[in-house]
Amino acid sequence: MSRASKMQFNLATAQRDIFDWYEKNEYKIDAGAIFSPEWQGRLIEWSKEFDSGSMSDIREDIKLHEKNPEELALERLFQAYPIVAFSLWYVLQSCYELDGIICGTTLQNRTNIAEWRTWRPFRYLLSQDIARCWQKNLHDLFSEATSCTDKFEKEKIDNRLQRISQAIRPLKEAVATLTSVFEGRKKELVYIFWMLKVVQENVDKRWPPMAGALY
Repeated sequence: MSRASKMQFNLATAQRDIFDWYEKNEYKIDAGAIFSPEWQGRLIEWSKEFDSGSMSDIREDIKLHEKNPEELALERLFQAYPIVAFSLWYVLQSCYELDGIICGTTLQNRTNIAEWRTWRPFRYLLSQDIARCWQKNLHDLFSEATSCTDKFEKEKIDNRLQRISQAIRPLKEAVATLTSVFEGRKKELVYIFWMLKVVQENVDKRWPPMAGALY
């Protein structure tokens, strides 16, 4: 079997593992995302650069990234832990959606948002700049909602708050799904539980106190 054929087989196996886990745990809607253009495009891109080293070496390297999580690439995580990688990717997609609604009100912010999407997962999640952007824009939005007297502007603000509220639900579900992956595979994932802690803590940090009613 050629290296290319072997890689295709591994990708197919990883995809099946993801689908089976999501189906077994009744996340059937999320499971369909493995066929999305975005995910498929990533797999095609990643397959050109997968590490040919042993799985034990790759997993040991990932374990050591607890000291420098910002440098861990999603494709490397996928190669060793495909279900974790897919679930983390789902969290990121939900965050990206909220980036646009919360922060995408200026051209500069929209430029920044496009750049954020190119970052490695934990660089993105640990970014204080992104957390501050969410906090400032949410603070300003709630202040406007309180003080605004113009009916038309008030309606625009309410619509934006509603969009944020609607986008929060998929994010909370994505974090809950990632948590269930770790809880359900504790023995296998014991050395990378630091990832779950990073996700949970840094998603929570993005919300100012006044946004508690939303989140």
